[in-house]
Amino acid sequence: GQLAVDSTGITWVAPVTGRALDTQNTQAEIMSALANGQTEVALVIHEDAPPVSLAQYIDARDRLHRVWDAPIELVAVDQTWPLTPDQVSKHITIVQPVGGNPAQLKIDKKWVDAVVQEISIGVDATPQSARAWWGDGGRLVKTRDAKAG
Repeated sequence: GQLAVDSTGITWVAPVTGRALDTQNTQAEIMSALANGQTEVALVIHEDAPPVSLAQYIDARDRLHRVWDAPIELVAVDQTWPLTPDQVSKHITIVQPVGGNPAQLKIDKKWVDAVVQEISIGVDATPQSARAWWGDGGRLVKTRDAKAG
């Protein structure tokens, strides 16, 4: 089997059983069948199980499909930052299954750190007090509303 992802999507090839025709024994079976008047000959096939099972891919494959279903939205207060499937896929590495271990998805932590840093620039703000003064006649005049941080 093979599981891969790139900016165009997911590539999935399920593990399959390998098969090989034993030509020498099959030839002998055919010769025997012809000599004995048999109407059917069973071919001699050797099968090799795949080195990993379908079950070892299922979880990682399903998670990749969820990533590709729609953008992941990062939401803070009144702002949204979408991470599109093609953006995310550039930063995912698939660790193929080995032995009895399942396939794993590894996310580039440096990329996540950079995304968080970029978003913090747009989110982080210091609160500001309203600006006002006493005008003529003792009335309070506001020139700027307060801003939440």
